[in-house]
Amino acid sequence: MLRNLKNAGRVALFVAASLLLASCVSVTDIVPVEAVSNAEFKQVNARLGAKTAAAPGCLKAYEKTKEGGVLAWSCSYALNDLADRYELNGDREAASAFVAIADEVVANYNTTVTDVFRGRIVGGWISTRYTGGQPNVSAVHSAMIGAPLARFAMLVSQRNDATLADAARRYLQTSVAAYREMEPDWADGAYRITGNGFARHAGSPLPVNMMAAMGQWAHYLDRAGASGGAYAARIERIYKFIDSRIQARFRDGKQILIWRYDDFSGKEDVSHAILTMSFLTIAYERKLMPRDRFEFLLASFLHAGVGTGADTAHDVSGKGKGIDFAQTCARALPIYRYSAATFRRCEAL
Repeated sequence: MLRNLKNAGRVALFVAASLLLASCVSVTDIVPVEAVSNAEFKQVNARLGAKTAAAPGCLKAYEKTKEGGVLAWSCSYALNDLADRYELNGDREAASAFVAIADEVVANYNTTVTDVFRGRIVGGWISTRYTGGQPNVSAVHSAMIGAPLARFAMLVSQRNDATLADAARRYLQTSVAAYREMEPDWADGAYRITGNGFARHAGSPLPVNMMAAMGQWAHYLDRAGASGGAYAARIERIYKFIDSRIQARFRDGKQILIWRYDDFSGKEDVSHAILTMSFLTIAYERKLMPRDRFEFLLASFLHAGVGTGADTAHDVSGKGKGIDFAQTCARALPIYRYSAATFRRCEAL
């Protein structure tokens, strides 16, 4: 699951990614992808999630603000951390904590308020912070919240856990309903901007990290066996969209692959990079991305300053509130499991 690519400087050379892959220039520290074992990954993932979980705090913050963004950028991580622990060994304490948060999330699903940009009642989680106080259901917020709900339903089904079956069913139904609300925003191979802080760019594709969040959400709905959506086909289309946005850039004398945040600002940052790379890792695991391309992307991602073992600044200029390496590991371990050296640094925390 997030925080910075350092500024690659003004001397950036952009070319098509396909030309890069065909060229003889490559990142010098590319190593063959070799995933750690699933059992070891789950063990470390659950332990790191337990260290960084913010379960109590996220609901308190939400109660103060009733902002869907709090659920998306705080509670969603807490839910995933708790799901990691449940996935490892059926941890009942983690499952109970997940249910406590998820029940509040579901209870606050919007069924009455009209979205200021869409002009209709939109199911999801209302935010006003990015829209001048006007109510809006953001696609990326719905994706960040809906994904762990669907993931938990998937895990409960995999464990055949009868004690949690009813709760999991409710969470999956809510996730599916929220996903369907975003379908009118899909056109020409991408989800389109309808509002939020990008209203002036209405009709443009969502920024890459937001598209990645939608793809990850569809992945968990697909794995949970949700009905009513051609999720696998949508995941492939989202992957193709993001892949088309990958460009080549020189950094520190090496040519790396990188993606811009959106089609109009060129901004990059670590949290967005981790979210995007997390989806691309899923695309690789679903056999949508070729192995050699994934290896190149992974090496580029690590070379860009994420996964080095150091704390990272939030934005591309190196300014802004940073995140520590433990948080990065907790969010990005599904990516780092394919880089043994980085995984071991996380494991040592």
